[in-house]
Parts: sequence; C-alpha cells; structure tokens
Amino acid sequence: NDAYFITLKRPSSLNSISLEMYHFIFDLAHQASNEEKHIVFSGEGRAFSSGGDIIALANQTDNPEEVFTAQFNLIYFLKQMKTIRVAIMDGITFGGGAGIA
Repeated sequence: NDAYFITLKRPSSLNSISLEMYHFIFDLAHQASNEEKHIVFSGEGRAFSSGGDIIALANQTDNPEEVFTAQFNLIYFLKQMKTIRVAIMDGITFGGGAGIA
C-alpha cells in the first residue's frame, strides 16, 4: 500500500480536532513521510472538519499556546512533505481542518 488513509471520526462535533488528534496526526504524517507514503484525509459524516474543538481544547490545557503550536507544527509539516496529500472534503471545512486539507 502506497498511502496512509486518515479518517477523522468525530461526526457529532463535525470532526473537530482535539490536541490529542493534532499530535496523533502529526505522528502519522512523520511515519508516512519516513516511509515515503502518501496521505489521504477524509472526514466521517457531513463534514471534513470544523477545525479545532474549542470546548475540548479549553479543557485539555492551561496553556492555549500549546494547542496553536501543535496545529501550526502539523500544518507546516504537511506542507513540507514531498509525498502527495489528498483531502476528500465532502462538507464543512474550517480552521485547522482547512489547514490540514
């Protein structure tokens, strides 16, 4: 298989992205890059991603900069990858979700 398939599976929150999800996707992106594999992103339900999960992010950290740093690091890394990234954006896409796409 030449690609990693990453599906955001939080349809009840329009696939909003928590801090843990940013870290998890970042780790997968590094692994895909090291293995020279492509990444295909998709979202479950009626949205690709509404962006950062504001409620979860507020409850997960006392340092909001940590969230923005994780988001920035992921998006920056994805943009620097030499392999192909595809986002299947069927529905709502905002904020961090748009950055990933």
